[in-house]
Amino acid sequence: MTAATVNADFDAFCAVRNLRRTTQRMVIFGIMNGNRHHPSVEEVWAEARRSLPSLSLDTVYRILQEFHDGGLFGCLPKYEKVRFDGNRAPHGHFICLECGEITDFELRDGVDLTAGLPDGVRAEHQDVRISGICRRCAGKYNQNNRECVK
Repeated sequence: MTAATVNADFDAFCAVRNLRRTTQRMVIFGIMNGNRHHPSVEEVWAEARRSLPSLSLDTVYRILQEFHDGGLFGCLPKYEKVRFDGNRAPHGHFICLECGEITDFELRDGVDLTAGLPDGVRAEHQDVRISGICRRCAGKYNQNNRECVK
């Protein structure tokens, strides 16, 4: 996606929702767009304060919520902190049960995750999450009994 396309997406998003294209929104959009680290509100705030030192945590939360509510970015709410997802392509998440790291993975074309749904329901959102032990943490464990190697 080119910078012009990204800016056009952002401009269209703001226009449809009657939002002003503020510096705060632009900075937060810049941090989030394409971000694959699933930052918490506090992490986005810390990054944004480098260029906007007076930015409040409440403003960051409100803007991220606007972006999420408008479908611009995803949200992963069932962790120790709400995590936001800047990857706009279809993808799943691998969550390490040891360190909590969230890693994106591509979903294969042609896989219909809604095939087994009951008749009469309408899927509005798909969220693929797989949990286990990441490569980095795997070395800490005895693979036979999953006890921590000390």
